[in-house]
Amino acid sequence: MSAAAIAAIPIAQFSVEQLQAISTTQARALTSTQVATLSTIQLAAMEPRDIAAFSTTVISTLSLPKIIALTAAQIAALTTTQIRSLTSTQVRTIEVADIPSLTPAQVAAMTTAQVAAFTGGQIFALEPQDAAAITASAIASISAPQLAALNNAAVGALTESQIGALTSTQIIGLNDEFFRDWVSLLSPAALPGMTTTAFAAMSAYQFSVLTDEEIAALTLEQGGAITSIQVAGMTVGDVTALSLNTTAVSALTTTAIGALSLEQLPYVGFNPTVPVNEAGCLIDPPVSVPIVIGVK
Repeated sequence: MSAAAIAAIPIAQFSVEQLQAISTTQARALTSTQVATLSTIQLAAMEPRDIAAFSTTVISTLSLPKIIALTAAQIAALTTTQIRSLTSTQVRTIEVADIPSLTPAQVAAMTTAQVAAFTGGQIFALEPQDAAAITASAIASISAPQLAALNNAAVGALTESQIGALTSTQIIGLNDEFFRDWVSLLSPAALPGMTTTAFAAMSAYQFSVLTDEEIAALTLEQGGAITSIQVAGMTVGDVTALSLNTTAVSALTTTAIGALSLEQLPYVGFNPTVPVNEAGCLIDPPVSVPIVIGVK
């Protein structure tokens, strides 16, 4: 049967076996009106390759029950162009159990609006490689609760460019308890990507939970962004770790240095101004011990 003939017949009358037998060329010829007449059972029975042949018009007009009916294999077969044609509501309707079937290429193709539409459950279900594929602009568009929904492996997979996309609003929105766990999972190589604005937005507690490795990886710009509040909350261990990062230490502002306590100063490489001797002249002359002539 030709594609033209397929487009002209009431496809809803096809049996499951007949639907599975159509070619990709015939599937490409189906209209959104025809696909709309299919039942969810019929749609779920179609071959993934045929779903991948649907036009973007057909994909973007699939009803929510039909989006739910798509199998994991069918979702994995969608082209990046088809993925981008999904509405935010359609994306939000994808079954949580089917989210792991998404490929990194599909996730990378998603718009900021689509990623922002993910539910917490969908975010949690992302595989590490898929989380790492989210574009930086999309990362910047999601909320703090969505960031908090990432599973441990996904957090560890975040890249430097993604961390660099985090906003101060997102950092502030992460509660301290979550931030502690979240930071411990980050790759030390990713933290240098954080912007100075986001970095300065950390609370004293959030800054204090940075690991020694992460402190050692701070950049010159991040060192200059350390606030007096963050400094005041640093433990001796934090200060010691910071002192080993001469690049970051050299960029500390006078305000940040001024917030260091006398207890912290020795550990960061500075010494308090304490005179070694009392001021003024000596009352007695220096002691001169007599020696025998000729004896060295």
